[in-house]
Amino acid sequence: TRGVRPLIWDVRRMSTLIREARRTDSDSLAVLAKAVWINTYASDGIHDDVAKHLQSEYSSEIFSQRISDSEGRVIVAERNGCLLGYAYIAFGVPCPSSKDHRAELVSLYVLSGVHRRGIGTELLSEGERIAERNGESLWFSVEAENDCQRTFRFDPPADNILDPPPTVVSCGSSWCCLL
Repeated sequence: TRGVRPLIWDVRRMSTLIREARRTDSDSLAVLAKAVWINTYASDGIHDDVAKHLQSEYSSEIFSQRISDSEGRVIVAERNGCLLGYAYIAFGVPCPSSKDHRAELVSLYVLSGVHRRGIGTELLSEGERIAERNGESLWFSVEAENDCQRTFRFDPPADNILDPPPTVVSCGSSWCCLL
């Protein structure tokens, strides 16, 4: 019909709000986390173990608890009232290789449709500021099968979103601890 425009948003032109999560975000966070996890790790499909993991680790109740917990922070990236990503920082969790770093970036999830638009960088930067305000240094690990891990590597340097790039202090068979 005339005069009706389709609802197509160019998210590059809208500003992203980085803010602390609210309890009212719990349902949206649960859906966002499951969508990102499935897109990242479930390339072979969903089996019962995956479904149980997603239900237990990414429920609305879990997010409500994390949002209310004084030992951590959940921050979100929002545009036009819609959540695009989140980060969860837990305080008092020492890095396995460096006990001086005690604020773990437990998760940093961004919807695949808005990758490469600076949202993860904004969430990570705010996570670092939160850790510093809490008197701690941020550390994180990256799962080996996470394709987004290349963002945190040094090859090629032009691809690295972090300046300065993180220092790899320890690696296991399925993760790397980065400071």
